[in-house]
Amino acid sequence: MSASRRLRPRARGRSGLAAAAWLLLLPLRTGIGRRLAVVAVLTTLLVGLMSVLYDHADRPTANARQRAAPAPGSPIPVGAAGGGGGAGRGGVRAGPGAVAVAWYAARLGLPAGRVHALATQPTGHPRPGVRVLLLADRGHGQLATAWIHLHHTPTGWTVTP
Repeated sequence: MSASRRLRPRARGRSGLAAAAWLLLLPLRTGIGRRLAVVAVLTTLLVGLMSVLYDHADRPTANARQRAAPAPGSPIPVGAAGGGGGAGRGGVRAGPGAVAVAWYAARLGLPAGRVHALATQPTGHPRPGVRVLLLADRGHGQLATAWIHLHHTPTGWTVTP
């Protein structure tokens, strides 16, 4: 084939499209070009997958929604309401965290739902028992924290003065 035939353009619309395709596929003719193309495709797929996963991460599943509410008929410790501990319905005793939350909420005049037990720590000699770290939300960005000391009596947990 002569050099003049190779340089002669073919049909007008087809030569531009063919040249563009040839130029885009040129890097894929080498080993490194093919590897880079595979890396680009895999990266795009992984970014898309992670985007889909992050979009659905905050929606709770059906199992989580069911566990948010207590099961009907389950025993609820009610000894914490009096502040002195003790047995509730069916002999269920309130734990030290529940007793401390109820006592601190009553002391601050807040509903018990706005006070949370953050940590429980055993205490030894000379004051055996536990201490509970509490966080109370007073509203308007005001937070109060306190360590409450409790000791165990035969009737349940009691706040140590």
